[in-house]
Amino acid sequence: MTLPRTFIDVDHCKKLIDALRHYHRKYIDKNRMFRSKPVHDWSSHACDAMRYLAVGLQEINTRQTAPQSVADNNYNII
Repeated sequence: MTLPRTFIDVDHCKKLIDALRHYHRKYIDKNRMFRSKPVHDWSSHACDAMRYLAVGLQEINTRQTAPQSVADNNYNII
């Protein structure tokens, strides 16, 4: 999980912290459940940016192996 390991500067990122606190899904009393999609409001844009950051960091962490440096030429036609 990315958010518990993330350092957010309280002085300079107050809008981001407020957006993360206000991000929510609508509750439907009749069905006693939350909707599957979050409410699209002012907080959703900042939270989407944090989600893309987390996905990008996860992608970087999974590619820690070195790329292939020598061509593989052991191809045998027969």
